[in-house]
Amino acid sequence: MNNSGIISQYGFLFQRKVFVLYILENVNVKQRFCFEGKDDVEIAADKKIYALYDSASHYIQVKSGKVDSVCFCKIVGNWLLTHNFGEEAFTLFIENDLGFAWSVPKFTDLVKKYVLNGKKQDKTSIAKRVYDQYAEDIENNGSQQLEEDIKRILSTMNIVKCSVEEIDHRLENVFFENHCQDIIEYELAKKKRLERFIQYINQQIDDAIKEKKTYSLIFPELMKMLTLVCDEINDHKYIVDTTYLKKPFNDKAKEIVGERKQREVRQLFMVDNKDAFVIEGIVNELFYKDFREIYVDKRTTEISNLEQFAKENFDEALFEIEGVPKPRELYIKTTSKSIESDILPNGPMYRKGCYIYLTGDDIDEEKQLTWGDCNETE
Repeated sequence: MNNSGIISQYGFLFQRKVFVLYILENVNVKQRFCFEGKDDVEIAADKKIYALYDSASHYIQVKSGKVDSVCFCKIVGNWLLTHNFGEEAFTLFIENDLGFAWSVPKFTDLVKKYVLNGKKQDKTSIAKRVYDQYAEDIENNGSQQLEEDIKRILSTMNIVKCSVEEIDHRLENVFFENHCQDIIEYELAKKKRLERFIQYINQQIDDAIKEKKTYSLIFPELMKMLTLVCDEINDHKYIVDTTYLKKPFNDKAKEIVGERKQREVRQLFMVDNKDAFVIEGIVNELFYKDFREIYVDKRTTEISNLEQFAKENFDEALFEIEGVPKPRELYIKTTSKSIESDILPNGPMYRKGCYIYLTGDDIDEEKQLTWGDCNETE
């Protein structure tokens, strides 16, 4: 089995978590954070806006999995392309221990050899680009400047080892402390607010990648994003920008529908046997579950009441239909009825999601809804 795709996706996930972590741990009015710029993560001085203060750039190379000596040479080579070593800081952020013992003298020679071998490599390779950058020094000065720059990087670089679990812990600590002090009643709302912040960052990274651009986040935009998530999720309100959650929920819904295990899925196929319809229904349920998770422990009565009202709407729809109802007819008539609630967000997405949730396997029989006999489904 080829796991290269899974490993690649895990690497992207690891990089993005580190990116968000460095944003939250290094919030500064004079900082600009870049993803997939000159390096995996780049924290640079925003010279255009804050010309009065020119802080040093900080380049962070992020690597999940194992880092061998060849990969290490490429990392240092990548940093050599940044120039101005006296003003810049370099960090190698890794998930596991390095797969080798290293020292400045040993790797000065290894990196130098790696660069010199770049002379015959493809022009787009890191080694070739570094070689071309130092070509005059290599040919006329015995690679003296190259060696000095390699030593400077190796002598000053910082190596940080941190697992995904440790990153998650640090993310929660810094975010909860600095951006969740207003949340007193609903502890889960803190996690949801952090998740929402990360979702916004990921969406903006994805948009930049589609346009083949480096994603850049400056302080004013960061503050707008933090203000937005604090306004959307707190002790008194839970608002979702559905455009940001739609894609991850759609991906999850496709997986759920593909398995054909959940009762909600089988019931929706009774209504309409098209995958697209069922996927959309499960997406609605996921939105409702996302909302429900916040309030179910602290506002049990309100959640119980709105779901009871939904069940009563279903019973009313059954009564209004003459004869034996067809699944599609019953579904449409039920889900078109509004659900009386002070906490349920407005719109058909949450309303339909609640009804679909009540068709699930784990719902009490007194509240469980049924569109049709599942024995008839595919």
